[in-house]
Amino acid sequence: DTNSHLKAMNRFYGSISQAMDNLTESIEDTKRYKTEIADLAKNLGSLNQIYGNMLSAMTMAGNRG
Repeated sequence: DTNSHLKAMNRFYGSISQAMDNLTESIEDTKRYKTEIADLAKNLGSLNQIYGNMLSAMTMAGNRG
């Protein structure tokens, strides 16, 4: 009985260890995701500014001609 209890406890602790490893990997993935989203937002902001400048230039050129 004690032997089977020890085996069950070892399986339980192994499962806990695996769950902790998965959680750690998930945290790292979340950090990378956050960084990538921030970079994407920055790039999108830059593109919007360039597009806005292009529209302004085209509007000014259209008003002159």
